[in-house]
Amino acid sequence: AFGKESTHYASFSSVVAWLNELGLNSEVFTQPLVGDWAEALALGEQLSSQVVEKTLEANQQTTENFTNVISDIAAYLGEIDQAQNANTIFVFGSPSLLRIERAVKLWQQGLAPKIFVSGGNPIYKPGEKSEAAKYQEYALNQGVPAEAMDFHDGAISVADNVRGGLNRMDELGLSYSRMILVTSWFAQRRSWATTMKYVPKETRLYRVNSSSNLTGGLTEQDWWKNERGIRMIFNEYLKMKVSETLNSS
Repeated sequence: AFGKESTHYASFSSVVAWLNELGLNSEVFTQPLVGDWAEALALGEQLSSQVVEKTLEANQQTTENFTNVISDIAAYLGEIDQAQNANTIFVFGSPSLLRIERAVKLWQQGLAPKIFVSGGNPIYKPGEKSEAAKYQEYALNQGVPAEAMDFHDGAISVADNVRGGLNRMDELGLSYSRMILVTSWFAQRRSWATTMKYVPKETRLYRVNSSSNLTGGLTEQDWWKNERGIRMIFNEYLKMKVSETLNSS
């Protein structure tokens, strides 16, 4: 779209450095994925178990190089911008309310007149309220008027969030020439890369991270110290690689 068909917005140098530091094969990120992308994803997920094991081992004898690699990963995935006045605050849905909490604060600061939420119902929780509906309910309870909010509730992936969200905004006649993106730090790079693929070249995006969790284990300071955090971060890179192969980021 918009002349970006052959342009991709993700870099894999930080995950390659991570794998090299652990002594693991990094070809899944340095070579084009060929054949069935789902098969490639499965191979990457098998590698994920080795990444967990080796990273936890590396924690026991932390070197300066390992510390630098871990720091570079957090800096890359969670890179942020100075939030500036925008048309819309675009919020990526999640089971947690942390993202909408951050978006409401930005709205209260007057950084944008509109909050737009994109988030559907996880496939493993059929029948529940959509993430977008939960976010809208929270925002209304915080004093955001209904006319300052719109949403897309049919998304189950970042690509669905972006494409479906932008389509809905077009239907509503909402401007997104300047847009604040709100999501968790670990999902920010993938969310930004996908959004960049589908907005006009002149669009300005400002990345703002919400808190990632309140109990630890998935923050920029401790994700590499537990299995869940390591898998989550490694899978972010896998998802970006598959998205690139599908030409959606």
